[in-house]
Amino acid sequence: RVAVAQLLQSVGIEEVEKGIVDILTDVLTHSLIGIAKTTRNISEMSNRTKSNSDDLMLAISLLSLPLPFVQNHSQLY
Repeated sequence: RVAVAQLLQSVGIEEVEKGIVDILTDVLTHSLIGIAKTTRNISEMSNRTKSNSDDLMLAISLLSLPLPFVQNHSQLY
């Protein structure tokens, strides 16, 4: 919840309607769980027990997250 509030502040949003932070926290939590599970599944399908950055980038792509997000962060690894 605190992280979501900080993210909102970082983009210039100082106040939101009641419950918005909770809703965004739920969305973020479910999204991260989905990415983590998909990443794990990809590594397991490759007969590996340890995921790597390629697994993560593929999971993000498969879950249709915005392409600029994938491109910007894939260069870090």
